[in-house]
Amino acid sequence: MGRKNNEMNEFFSIIEGLLESPHMKINIIVNDDGRGSTSRYAKGRLDRLAKKYPEQFFPQLFESKPDAGLGKILHAKLTVVDGTTALVGSANISKSALESNYEIMLKVTGPVAADISAMLARLSDKLREKKV
Repeated sequence: MGRKNNEMNEFFSIIEGLLESPHMKINIIVNDDGRGSTSRYAKGRLDRLAKKYPEQFFPQLFESKPDAGLGKILHAKLTVVDGTTALVGSANISKSALESNYEIMLKVTGPVAADISAMLARLSDKLREKKV
């Protein structure tokens, strides 16, 4: 998640707008490779939303390490809405990436989206266990 700019401000405004509905719950897992893949600005906004909406917003950091043997970081993006629709790909969600790069994102629905949702829930649980 990038630095403070119009795109990041718009992203967080959309998230906060969704959270204004008391029935909305958002679990977000963000890559944090320790080398700035998640900016201090983004971490601060995630923390503030978590404090403002503690029963609805659940951010977590996925601490991928490029030097952990494979020399790679997590770059995949998964978004699941209501367990029924998933977006799967590697596209960065930014204007510059979508205008300057050849990106891919697939929309998946039905049982496969439910499976992806369950997989993300298991990953989220494992990340929470690690912090205890």
